[in-house]
This record gives sequence, C-alpha cells and structure tokens, in this order.
Amino acid sequence: MPEGLEGLTELALNLRWSWSHTADPLWEYIDPDIWNLTGNPWLILQTLSRTRLEALKVDQKFHELMEKYLAGHRESLQTIRWFQQASCGLHTTCDSCLGRRHGALEVFLVHPGGPIWAHRDMGSWSIPKGEFGPDEDPLAAAKREFEEETGFKAEGRFTALTPVRQRNNKLVYAWAVEGDCDAAAARSNTFPLEWPPHSGITREFPEIDRAAWFSMAGAREKIFDGQIGLLDELEEILAGKSHKAHP
Repeated sequence: MPEGLEGLTELALNLRWSWSHTADPLWEYIDPDIWNLTGNPWLILQTLSRTRLEALKVDQKFHELMEKYLAGHRESLQTIRWFQQASCGLHTTCDSCLGRRHGALEVFLVHPGGPIWAHRDMGSWSIPKGEFGPDEDPLAAAKREFEEETGFKAEGRFTALTPVRQRNNKLVYAWAVEGDCDAAAARSNTFPLEWPPHSGITREFPEIDRAAWFSMAGAREKIFDGQIGLLDELEEILAGKSHKAHP
C-alpha cells in the first residue's frame, strides 16, 4: 500500500468493523462500482489501479474520510464489548504443532491459500487455526482445525498459551504440542471464492497452500505480527518459566 494510504489496510482487515458498515461511505467513495457489486473492502484494495491510488494520495476529501473512520475504528478497539466480557460469539482458535528435530526447536507454520495471499511471504504465515462457537470446547476445535487445514492429527501433551489479539481484533487461543510431520505432505480443505472479481466464476482454493517447519528466528520473520507473542511465551515455557499442560 502506498505511503499515506496504510490506514485502508487497517480498516479492511478488521472484519468486525467492516461488518458494522460504519465505513461504507469511504469504500464507496474509493470505487463505487466495485463497492456496489461486492461490498468487500479487501477486494477493492486488491483491484485498485496504480492511477487511482496515486489520485487518492492527493485527494483531500478522501483523506478526511479515511482519518474520520480510522479514528472511530481505533476508538472502538479500546472499548470492551458485551460479547468480549461474556466470552460469547465466534473467536479464532488455533493449534501450533511444535517439534525438536535435529536437536533444535522448530515451529510448524502454514501459509494461507487463495489469490490474495499468493505472492506474500514475510509476515504472512500463521499457526493452523479456525473459528469456534461459544458452546464448543476450544482445544477440541483446535485439534479439528489443525487436521482440516493440514491433514495431520495433532496428538500429545498440549500446553495452553496466553491468548493474543491480532490486528483484525480477533482473539487467538493457542496450544503448543511437541510432534513431527512431513510439511511437504500437508493437504488442506478448500473454500469457494469468485475469482477474478466480477467474473461470475467461482473457484475452489485451499485454506492453506503450503506448510513448513521454521527455526524460532525464521518463524518470527514469517508469522503474522499478531502471533509473535505466542512464540515469546513458547520460549519462556521451554525455559521452564511457566507450564500449563493438558493431556
């Protein structure tokens, strides 16, 4: 995203903020045709031409709109909602498969599938994860999502990590487990997406398009910045500072 327009990514990636429709006038101003067809802020960012981006950089009305909605968005992040207090609704859950191979700790990460992430690498990997409802056991859901996204079963002694909040405001519950698997053999479930946009063609894409083992240093470069806290705590656990294991 060009300098001065980074706030658009922040707004588009927060799905709860997008679903509230608060910033709809901003997206409609940027590209009314695509907005009226899709109502999808992220697709607007993916299809904007370089010419339009350059025009927005010097558009005073646009900047006033963007700053207005960014201020509202950031204020909303500081507000504790009723569903956060009651732990209801949908949350993101995940399960990180860890292993000691060749005498060193490595972390198992996956890369999101689909055309939006196809050419992104640094800061774009994640631990396998998915959503769970208020009546579902988080660890059971984590094991299910791990298997759906990789084709492998996560088994062993699970250690709960402190939940972290990503930039899209989703709360990630994670567990560490020591294990091993052939990352090259990972096989994921799929999701439907109209692609190219407005083509009328729906295609199936894998939830993840590849998996790999990384050293802790490598994982810090690859993983979403909102999940780095999980790596920090993992190192503390392995150093014997904390221990919250579940069979």
